[in-house]
Amino acid sequence: MANGTIAFDTLSTSGQISGTAKSVDTDYVVNGSAKSFETHDGDSTTFLESFNMSSITDGTTGICSPVFTNNMTSKNYFTAASSGAESTSFSAPRSVRHDTATTSTYTYAIVNSANGTVDRAYTTSCNIGDLA
Repeated sequence: MANGTIAFDTLSTSGQISGTAKSVDTDYVVNGSAKSFETHDGDSTTFLESFNMSSITDGTTGICSPVFTNNMTSKNYFTAASSGAESTSFSAPRSVRHDTATTSTYTYAIVNSANGTVDRAYTTSCNIGDLA
């Protein structure tokens, strides 16, 4: 079976979507879409949900390092992270450590708003940038 290339500048729908945009420039898809995300319980290294993530390393309490399946082109990608639990106070990311970020992994820490750094349920992160 031969493989080929499809080239186009705009994706569009056949009109089955009402009340929303019916086309999108492919530059937006390439440059404006998340290239990975992960959600995990801070006490484990098992993803609850993920996209373009192969594994996660559990560092010290409140710190984790997800690993990409497909690497980024440089370490200058954007990472957003958050955490929380259904029955306790919310948490906020303390830092995304760009100094330790590489094209294949990054490290972030979570702070519990009530009692300092702890492993939290439903810790999640998302990355935007260029894939290698």
